[in-house]
Amino acid sequence: MTDHLPEQSFHALAYIYDDIGLSDYSVELAGKVLGFLQKNGWLGRYVLDLGCGTGAAAEFLAKKRMDMTCVDLSAEMVELAKQRLENRGMSIHVEQNDMRLYNPEREFDLAVSFNTINYVPSVRFLNTTFQRVNTLLKMNKPFAFDIWTIEGLAVDLGRKTQVMYDANGIFMTLRNNFDFEAYRLHQEYSGFVLQEQEWARFDEDHMLRGYPVSALGSMMDRAGFAVRHLLNLNMQPYTEGVDNDAQIVIVAEKVNELNG
Repeated sequence: MTDHLPEQSFHALAYIYDDIGLSDYSVELAGKVLGFLQKNGWLGRYVLDLGCGTGAAAEFLAKKRMDMTCVDLSAEMVELAKQRLENRGMSIHVEQNDMRLYNPEREFDLAVSFNTINYVPSVRFLNTTFQRVNTLLKMNKPFAFDIWTIEGLAVDLGRKTQVMYDANGIFMTLRNNFDFEAYRLHQEYSGFVLQEQEWARFDEDHMLRGYPVSALGSMMDRAGFAVRHLLNLNMQPYTEGVDNDAQIVIVAEKVNELNG
């Protein structure tokens, strides 16, 4: 495999990610997912965080006595995650890598991916991502991740412009533009950050891809997983075509080893 995932533009945005509260979502979700899994019989210690961002969720899980390993494609995010965890005295491996290429010597008891899967740009890349996660997990262990549904991307975000943050020397707007034919959401971040009494401007573009929940289930099946739970963000059952939650959590279990 020689082609890599296109890197999303978490450059300037990475350095204000925590300041504007974007990591709070992953921390809260990590707690909910861990609690749900433990209530449903999961036992384990070794956890892989794919798309770890600034390491906030990894820090939370490490405080719950999980042995964490973290991967992210963004060099800036990895730098910040390493700084965060080192400053808190946590010895956690953090690596910049494409999720589809990560190949550690260890197998894991749990893989999680928060606010990441919609950034995978195509079915082909997502298939290979799921296949790679299969090789990293022990048999009968779970992979839990969240997604924006297509309806969530189209309706909740859609074609809206908003002032996303305005405090603490940071002003930022977000412009969303959903393409109904391609199931893609183009996000344009624009803002100013006060640095040493001068305003510095930044602009970043992000692209999120919507995937039908039923198609994700088929991909998981081909990758050796069985989807065990479809949940809303309150960890209650979600039914595609009935419920209208914008974001959901998928919990799958590794049930087959992949050949080759």
